[in-house]
Amino acid sequence: MRSRRSKAGFTLVELLVVIAIIGVLVALLLPAVQAAREAARRMSCSNNLKQLGLAIHNHQDAKMKLPNMVEWQGPIKGWTVFHAQIYPYMELGNVVDAADYSSASWGNGMHGAKVKNAMCPSDPTSPGGYNPNTGWSNSTYSINYRMFGDTYALNAAQDAWTTQGQYGLEMPDGSSNTIGMLERLAWYQGYSWASLHHHPSDDVYWGATHQWIAHYGSVKLIGANGSANYTPQVRPKLNNATYSYPRLAHPYHPNTFHASEQVLLMDGSVRGVSASVNPQHWRRAIEPGDGEVLPGDW
Repeated sequence: MRSRRSKAGFTLVELLVVIAIIGVLVALLLPAVQAAREAARRMSCSNNLKQLGLAIHNHQDAKMKLPNMVEWQGPIKGWTVFHAQIYPYMELGNVVDAADYSSASWGNGMHGAKVKNAMCPSDPTSPGGYNPNTGWSNSTYSINYRMFGDTYALNAAQDAWTTQGQYGLEMPDGSSNTIGMLERLAWYQGYSWASLHHHPSDDVYWGATHQWIAHYGSVKLIGANGSANYTPQVRPKLNNATYSYPRLAHPYHPNTFHASEQVLLMDGSVRGVSASVNPQHWRRAIEPGDGEVLPGDW
């Protein structure tokens, strides 16, 4: 007579134990995976800033001057924004060449031209690099108005003003002590403002236009009581329902979803700045000609 043998297998208790162990391992590994992803995104964002910095230096080498915040380039090209001036020096000349200069209008038809280097992958505010409201392309990176746009030069023949910086790479404070560009969220949902890199009259510039200088952190850096007005916001909240300033992301501040604010210095290097940075040191880093030296720990 043939004997019967029971098939080996897991009991219900054993299966539950295995599932529980797998769940614990996933819970332990998930933060590490998320941290690795954020480290990769941060590196990508830093590389974008470095590419922009290299393009600024290449523009300086080719034209013997820094790009301007907004530049009048004659009746054909009209007004040309900062980013469009440096794109040809980072192998993105095709974006500029595709612009429609026939109307010489703001943006020159480049509003929808997406540029990968213009968006940090950690910025969640502008899916796909476009403003959800307008469909125009956004940017995570803003120039320091004090470096590129705090003076005006009149083109008498065209009766047009070019907005430019008053210094070149030989600024009084030194290129390694002066911020040129920094991170800033592409779209502020709670305020309906967007950082558009192809539109010179919008808020892509930190201290965009003359009437807004005192509001966007370029001049009014320190309050009357010595408190910080517009120091970096790190991982601010994105909430349309409440204006719980300053926790809510606000365009008067530079802001980032990294652990620290990444800034491009005028020597081409990129570094992180803590949200708890000394307000006086932050002001010194933004002003290119105040004659004040940055401390070693800023």
